[in-house]
Amino acid sequence: MRFAPPAKVGGSTPKSISKPPKKKEGVKKRKRDSMESEDGIFGDERQKNDEVAGLKSPPELSAAELTAIAKAKEKEETIEKIINSRPLKDDPVGSKMRSIIIRSLKNRDNFKLQEKALENQRLMVTSADNVAKLILLGCLTMVSTAMTAHTDKSIVQAEASALLAELAWLNQSCTVAIVEEGCIQLVLKSLKQHGIDQKVQQMGCNFFRALSYDFANHPIIDRFSGVGAVIDSMKQNADKYDVLKEGCYFLQNVSWQKKGCGISSFYLL
Repeated sequence: MRFAPPAKVGGSTPKSISKPPKKKEGVKKRKRDSMESEDGIFGDERQKNDEVAGLKSPPELSAAELTAIAKAKEKEETIEKIINSRPLKDDPVGSKMRSIIIRSLKNRDNFKLQEKALENQRLMVTSADNVAKLILLGCLTMVSTAMTAHTDKSIVQAEASALLAELAWLNQSCTVAIVEEGCIQLVLKSLKQHGIDQKVQQMGCNFFRALSYDFANHPIIDRFSGVGAVIDSMKQNADKYDVLKEGCYFLQNVSWQKKGCGISSFYLL
């Protein structure tokens, strides 16, 4: 006896019954070693945070360092002021001086250009008026900048000292400006650093010789130990006639001071 097929309820019979999804097997956690602590998990990160939190503020700058920074900033401002100065009208000589100075200050890293600029300015020192004009246009700033930027270039140091000597020869009143610009210290530094370079020594001694013709400059020479620097130069270059000649003329001039020659017996030994 045949039976009728079962009635369809709610549509066709599903082909297969879906099984419940299996749970994914997770990665087993590594058992914490006995040597590890809870902090060890994030130890590196926490250590960094502690280091950052524990950083000390930078040490305060000394008075000398603050002064040096202020002077450097002031020097840069002076250079920018010279470069951006107005052109001169109806003054071809002054315009040429200004052009040389500005070009030199714009190319401070080029020692060859500095050497040429210093030489050209020296050739233009032909009168006291020209000296005053050069100083007004920023010549001393150009000199100090070149000497500071190229301490290892003997030719730059020699040309700078030669220019300073010419300025002092023709206009003794510029000595105050030379001192204020720090050029005397730079000449002394070059004499010490290039102790056996004939041109540096000759021009450095020539600069002090130029200063020595005015008795008013003798206290300045004494203040910066110029006598000692010249005698040291003569001792180190005893076989160089030009250096000895400049030194002898200088010593002759300072020996005519009203209050003694300022030559210590220490240097005469």
